[in-house]
Amino acid sequence: MSRISDVFQVRETGRLSVVRVNPEGVTDFERFEQCRDELLTILKEAGCIVVRFDVEGIPFLASGVLGLVVSMRNAGVDIQIQNASEHVRDVLRITRLDQLVEVLPEHKSS
Repeated sequence: MSRISDVFQVRETGRLSVVRVNPEGVTDFERFEQCRDELLTILKEAGCIVVRFDVEGIPFLASGVLGLVVSMRNAGVDIQIQNASEHVRDVLRITRLDQLVEVLPEHKSS
């Protein structure tokens, strides 16, 4: 069983929750799937209505991440994507997910 911190670092919880996506964690589909349900439980218990995913350092969006974004959006949670690479922005545009999520300007953590 994987720890959630292998894939996600939950930085803030509440109505706006901030989640850092670990670049190494998203490439292992089995580990990602194990941690996904735990993340959804944390966000639901926090009363999250907006989740901001910090995807800095992620070169591509694996299918698991795309599925997570769509399922959360379908559940009525607004999604923000922060620190997306140009390739990630292109994938969001091509898949038209940029119409379902808000892509924020780059913001470097200190």
